[in-house]
Amino acid sequence: MTPCTYCGFANREGARFCQGCGAQLAAAPAPAPPEEQPAPGRLVAGFATADTPANQGSLTTLVFAPHWAGRAAPALACCALAAGLGEAAPAAAVGPAQAGQVALQSFMAHVSCQVLLAELAGEGYLPETLAVLLTEGLEEAHARLQALATHSGQNLGAALTALLVRGRDAVIAHVGHSRVYHVRGQTLTQLTTDHSIAARLLALGQLTPEEALAHPQQDALYHSLGGAASMESDIVHLELQPGDWVLLCSPGVWRRIPKTELGAFLATAETPQSLCDYVIAHIMSNQGVDGGSIVALHLT
Repeated sequence: MTPCTYCGFANREGARFCQGCGAQLAAAPAPAPPEEQPAPGRLVAGFATADTPANQGSLTTLVFAPHWAGRAAPALACCALAAGLGEAAPAAAVGPAQAGQVALQSFMAHVSCQVLLAELAGEGYLPETLAVLLTEGLEEAHARLQALATHSGQNLGAALTALLVRGRDAVIAHVGHSRVYHVRGQTLTQLTTDHSIAARLLALGQLTPEEALAHPQQDALYHSLGGAASMESDIVHLELQPGDWVLLCSPGVWRRIPKTELGAFLATAETPQSLCDYVIAHIMSNQGVDGGSIVALHLT
């Protein structure tokens, strides 16, 4: 109903003149145009790892690009790197390599199941909820390693760094000493903190960067999965823009390729996969390299 501003008579919707007093009715305000939403970007992923006996790392990459009724929904990607810690005991059935694999499988089973079920149901997660989901995945992996350690009688630990992207919202969960880099334009930024004793000494000014790279405790972690009774992790939120890159690099990669050199590789990379292949080929061209892993994600 449209009330008259002069006599108060309730006129039918769309009436131009008041049926009570004949006054001209004020035109109804035009509805505000719907707020323009940014078009969902396309996520393109690549990954590579060195296939060597000394490489104890595991990785996985999942990209999901739904189209509902011909309309593109926000793309989804979940990427993770994991590595076992310590030396394998003689004749041990479970060692560091298996610990990293178990941690990654437990983490991805929880996160991917929850996220995909929500997406298939047409429900989206908020960035805050994505962070909770990643933390739950880390706790699942932590509990699984502790149970495995109790059964095997070994001290089993793992480092795990994961990235979950939905549309332009990105959340990072991090435990250990892999790194996540964000690249926008010509700027490459490290988003994670290394949880190693050597990195801590570097932050306190007791080591130089060169000394930290050669320190005997560069792989000794003060935060890890399966180690202490409780699990501590870092959560980082990021809003992506078209053209952004996100890189997950294991210690075998970032220790051998400085950020400036990695930026130069990116400038000539045609695809995320070509970048990952080139990085691994580059580090493996050096003698005495144990290996490394990298995941690259590009929002086009």
